[in-house]
Amino acid sequence: MAVSLAYPMGLLSQLTTSPNNNVSDSNPALGIRLDLSVNSTSLKPGNTIAITISENNLRPIPNEVRAASDWKLQGLSLGPCGTVNRPIGFAIFKGNYTKENLSAGHPLQLYQPGTYFCPMILSGISSYVFEPLSNLADVVGSCTPNPCFKLQIEDRTQVAGSWSEPIFPFPGLATFHQFSPGVYTVAGGDEWGTLLVLNFTVSDHVLHGYKCDNRDHNQFFRNDCSFHRQSCPRVSATFPAIGQHVPSENSRRDMSWIQRIGTRAYKCLS
Repeated sequence: MAVSLAYPMGLLSQLTTSPNNNVSDSNPALGIRLDLSVNSTSLKPGNTIAITISENNLRPIPNEVRAASDWKLQGLSLGPCGTVNRPIGFAIFKGNYTKENLSAGHPLQLYQPGTYFCPMILSGISSYVFEPLSNLADVVGSCTPNPCFKLQIEDRTQVAGSWSEPIFPFPGLATFHQFSPGVYTVAGGDEWGTLLVLNFTVSDHVLHGYKCDNRDHNQFFRNDCSFHRQSCPRVSATFPAIGQHVPSENSRRDMSWIQRIGTRAYKCLS
């Protein structure tokens, strides 16, 4: 498991983003499937996003897949040392991108510039021999004897922002920036040409609504009760990750669930 050094240890955007937190694509010819997931599609500034990417054998028998180096998007990695003998990697872009226009974007610098002591990286890899229905594989390449070692073709990374350097790089002057409000794209790919994308949104807006007529919902659209045309107690809450509880101003005991409806409107369910 790798932990990203990217984090030193008004409603959501109206752009259309992928609503899911996981996506997969199978390669039947090779008998493998690439999976990409994030722990949340909605963050607040300062939150960390967890990204998981893995390559899995779809066959119930051992499956030898020849190395290809056919990356659809260059620059994908699993950390400051690159992909570290694995045929998978990811990057994060500021903006709402698709697979078709990702090449027009610029990936964020997720890892603090500096010197790293990297693990042994093979000079050449010829194939990955996956165990049946597994992401565990023997790596065959520039070593004696073969296989060189066994690897889980999976990575889990936590990221909370990116780094920037001055024009004339001095590692000590690199600056860390938390994710600012906006839409981001996570791109994950493998060396056999599969590319996946997921979106997440960072928002620091405060949503305002009204709990109307003792009904079991709050309308968080246009900040009024036009559907009921009555005065009612005001409720205010900072939008959290979907599924977290939101206490109202009126009572700490009045807990609600926030739920996404499309990309513009939200409601709280009692």
